[in-house]
Amino acid sequence: MKPIIIFTLISFLLSASFTFAEKNIPVKSLPDSIKTAFAKSYPKAKIKACSQEMRDSINVYEVESIDNKLSRDLIYTSSGKALEIEEQVAESSLPRVLLVSIGKLYESGKIKRAEKLTKGDTVEYEVTVKVGGKTREIVADSIGKILKK
Repeated sequence: MKPIIIFTLISFLLSASFTFAEKNIPVKSLPDSIKTAFAKSYPKAKIKACSQEMRDSINVYEVESIDNKLSRDLIYTSSGKALEIEEQVAESSLPRVLLVSIGKLYESGKIKRAEKLTKGDTVEYEVTVKVGGKTREIVADSIGKILKK
């Protein structure tokens, strides 16, 4: 009897993990609320790929896009509310205090890529810096405080 219960439990757990996995979907399968919200916020952007998954018991959609050669990934609820925005930004648009912090940390470093991450009211930056042949990634807040290096 115990092997049957254990087998059933393992089967359930495995099937549940597949249920919550990210699944690629065609753009036409996005809810209209997401298509409308995306087009309104980013009228010149082109959608590259879409996926659907469960996060914290909420059905969400990820939209990967390109806008004027810069990438942007968004996580939407099915109602069209953006939960997360991860967008590539030019070095010139980084906060001055962040550039100063990076300069102090890596004097001879050169910024190779920067992304702005927005979750609700929280804004962070992921910056890739090349220093002496090595690549470093920094996570910082909008006031220049290095959170992770």
